[in-house]
Amino acid sequence: MTSLALQLALHGSIVLLSGLVGGLFFARAITMHRGEVAWRVVHAGGSSAGAMLLAIAAPSQWVALGASLKITMAVSLIAGTYILCLGMYIAAIWDTRGIPGGRSPLNRAVYGLYALGAVMTLFGGALLTVGLIRKAFESAVT
Repeated sequence: MTSLALQLALHGSIVLLSGLVGGLFFARAITMHRGEVAWRVVHAGGSSAGAMLLAIAAPSQWVALGASLKITMAVSLIAGTYILCLGMYIAAIWDTRGIPGGRSPLNRAVYGLYALGAVMTLFGGALLTVGLIRKAFESAVT
């Protein structure tokens, strides 16, 4: 296992754990009939984001990218995922949604976290895809 794959797996397990912890708050929200949707997003989103990083760990070892692009890919995926999860937790704790045009500073902050996290993870995913396509072409030639 490469250090890149190890970092993706490690952070994937941390994010997965945060999603599972969010499930405890989701259960509490259900019994209190308050904030169920927001905590469901934390639970499902955090769990799936962690599973995504864990799933990406294995194929990250095959990408045909230079060292700096591999680091950029990993940082984009890992940091973007944490930023998205932070936005989800803030939205659930302070009962805001992060929708565009929201007037409160907290709503705008959550929206900003969602936007930044989405751009970062999409960029990391694009690098992963490019690196795997390059590897596939290299393998086809040899």
